[in-house]
Amino acid sequence: MCPFKEMKMFLKINAFERFAKRNGYKNGYALIKELGCRAGTYTYLKDGGKISPDLVAEIYNRFGDDAMFEVIDFEEAK
Repeated sequence: MCPFKEMKMFLKINAFERFAKRNGYKNGYALIKELGCRAGTYTYLKDGGKISPDLVAEIYNRFGDDAMFEVIDFEEAK
């Protein structure tokens, strides 16, 4: 069971862009593609859409917990 199921999660776009560049990617779009997502997914996240638990797990698995907390805004569901 995913521990994040009961949370609303959003991508911190500015932090994600900085993180991408700091890690050798041209921009956040290039990184999101590397993580297995489509361009439409990044547009959705930039527009304030919720990030999926699978994408959160992918960020965690590739970059660790510090990166995950840097680029994702976690809100507890009510």
